Amino acid sequence: MLLMATFSSFAQFDAGNFSIGASGNYTKYLGNFKKSGAGVKAELGYGLNENLGYSFGFVKGFAIKDPSSVSISNWTNQSSVASNVETKFTTFLLGVRYTFLDEDAKFRIYVPLAIGYVTAKFSEKLNASIPSGYTATNQLEPGKETGLTINAGFGLSY
Repeated sequence: MLLMATFSSFAQFDAGNFSIGASGNYTKYLGNFKKSGAGVKAELGYGLNENLGYSFGFVKGFAIKDPSSVSISNWTNQSSVASNVETKFTTFLLGVRYTFLDEDAKFRIYVPLAIGYVTAKFSEKLNASIPSGYTATNQLEPGKETGLTINAGFGLSY
């Protein structure tokens, strides 16, 4: 299971009922992964009225790197080579945003709710080359995992 907590700052341009925005964010992944990282988000929204709107968002997380090592062997001797396991996250969000208070209020409270589709690509990159005659015995094969998330938030706008 993959759970996320996201914190972001947001800049937005409105034209009629449509809005387009971009933000930087910081996401903490919970569950078995328990890592966090920064990313960028682009969002396209449509407001049905002053309090209710829909949005589609795309979040690209920067790579999260974890130090690791790969065991190597030449059938007589064993050693290891330092490596990094990189995980890259991409999230597609389909959401609803409900705003409390009218548009004349100085501060407005909003609650975004979304369903997200997350892909996580991972690979292990060696920090040095494997010496001639040696073979890696436990290097992580590149792969990808996917999952769904339910996202809820709370915010203030000024």
